[in-house]
Amino acid sequence: MQLTTERLLQLLNGVRQVGPGKWVARCPAHDDRRPSLSIAEGKDGRILLHCFAGCRTADVLQALGLTFRDLFPEGAPQTPGVSPKVIRRRAERIIDEAAEVLCFFEQAKRNLGSLIEEEPWAAMLHRELLFEYLWDSCRCGDFENLQQLKEEVRLWKETIL
Repeated sequence: MQLTTERLLQLLNGVRQVGPGKWVARCPAHDDRRPSLSIAEGKDGRILLHCFAGCRTADVLQALGLTFRDLFPEGAPQTPGVSPKVIRRRAERIIDEAAEVLCFFEQAKRNLGSLIEEEPWAAMLHRELLFEYLWDSCRCGDFENLQQLKEEVRLWKETIL
């Protein structure tokens, strides 16, 4: 039986709708006092999860007794003309590049101290959560955000590297 968003929301605590097809809840993978888990419905029926406290999606799913397969609708359509293997390979290159940028930024935050609040670093601090969300969702197989992640990687490289 396919997992629905409604059923997933019943498994979570502290659920609050924040927009059409978007919710926040307390993350079951860590001791969450305030909602840090973002839940959204993808255009193709996928369920998207992201913990802003840093939990891996795999850990969130394990805490709920679910698997990645549960997040996808049965018989989800494939991109016509391009094999899933090719899509995965392209995505992995962008995801790896994004990981390198995030790693560099984390090191810079530690090394710069209070200078991190000056431009161009301050602008990137404001984009950090978006960048991490896009990176995490793509790592979990949600390639709907891949183009946006690719554009963020380009922007970050132009700004801080």
